[in-house]
Amino acid sequence: MKKVLSFTKGQFLTYLIAVFISVFFVAAFVFGATTIGDNISTDGNLTVTGTTGLTGLTTLVNATTTRVSVSGNLMVNGMATTTGSSGNIATEGTLTVTGTTGLTGLTTLVNASTTRVSVSGNLMVNGMATTTGLTGNMATEGTLNVTGKTTLGFASTTGVSLTQNLLINGNATTTGSSGQFATQGFIGAGGTTTPATEFAATSAATTTLYLDSSLSGAGGCLELDGPDNTVYRIYINLGAGGVGATTTGSALRVEAGACK
Repeated sequence: MKKVLSFTKGQFLTYLIAVFISVFFVAAFVFGATTIGDNISTDGNLTVTGTTGLTGLTTLVNATTTRVSVSGNLMVNGMATTTGSSGNIATEGTLTVTGTTGLTGLTTLVNASTTRVSVSGNLMVNGMATTTGLTGNMATEGTLNVTGKTTLGFASTTGVSLTQNLLINGNATTTGSSGQFATQGFIGAGGTTTPATEFAATSAATTTLYLDSSLSGAGGCLELDGPDNTVYRIYINLGAGGVGATTTGSALRVEAGACK
């Protein structure tokens, strides 16, 4: 025989109040954890397993030592990418750094079509080389090697000024401390206006023209072009007759012909 659940008016009102109170506490508990409307707020963790589209302003509250941590790649509208596995950063726009930048790995700077690298201030390389942006001066503690053509611009009154020696491919040397000039090749002059002659030398003491030969017994020779367009040579001929010759002394010999 079926039993019929029946309540008196007083019992029904009691049960109704009990159900209402239970629903109220459950709703209050859920509302304290999550509120769904125009905004979503939670006192606990928000776990999303699917795709999340954030169209408005999103503020990510961080821990005390970590701002935003992403285990995979971070992509910003397809224009900038940070690769999680390697840490590489790629951007289609301009990278602006206002603080100190430490580049420890290989850095490739992609340039415009006409400009490689442009630095508005000073460029310093490990404290060993410096290019001053204000003046364009370059200073280096190492060796400056130039393999291409080099044009040295100078002041209006100074060509090239060196405080030390000048070496030219090991074949010519100008000694800075004494001004002596040594060369393995030839010295030729096309004529200048100062001094008035093609070749001139001056000294506070006796000016000496010294002609020597590394070959024993060869001696020196002075070759001149005569007024009749004939080449003459002047040299010392031991024991031979000639201009100013003596029987026991040497003779300064002048004759037509080249020295060699």
